[in-house]
Amino acid sequence: AAQAEEVVKAGLGEKEALLAGQLSEEQGKVLALEKKVAEAEQKASRLRKEVATKEAEEKRAVARAGLAEQEVVSLKEQVGVLEGEVSRLEGAMKAQAAQTEELQKPERGEKKALLAAHLREEQGKVLGLEKKVAEAEQEASRLRKEVATKEAEEERAVARAGLAEPEVESLQAQVGVWGGAVGRPRGARAE
Repeated sequence: AAQAEEVVKAGLGEKEALLAGQLSEEQGKVLALEKKVAEAEQKASRLRKEVATKEAEEKRAVARAGLAEQEVVSLKEQVGVLEGEVSRLEGAMKAQAAQTEELQKPERGEKKALLAAHLREEQGKVLGLEKKVAEAEQEASRLRKEVATKEAEEERAVARAGLAEPEVESLQAQVGVWGGAVGRPRGARAE
């Protein structure tokens, strides 16, 4: 507007004054568009950061899920080993019970005393084995619970990663839209 007045004052014609007014108006539009471009660049930068953050969160969730899965496999193996030990100990207890029963049959003299001592020794072993079986069963139960917990954690991590994917894709699409707007030369008009 100031330039238009100067042109009119300089003695130029009405047509030149009109052009000067249009020039001033277009310069105002250019300034407004430059401001919008700066805002779009800031928004695109912020969206890129959000996308990077979401992608990092997704990678961490996938990594945690992988670790949980490995731990579940390891714990299942431990449960299998303990169950095998329980079976072995139960078999040994059955064999011990059969020997004890055989030793309790009436015998004579020295052989009977020797067998009775052997019986007491074997009964002590049976009690020790029963204790080990109980401990192994408790440990197997604890490990089963831990496996269930790890599987639940893994499922939650995978679910979180799955929920993050659409949001990452949406943010990437927004960055693409804003990135396209930011990439236009200054003063160029969108068609």
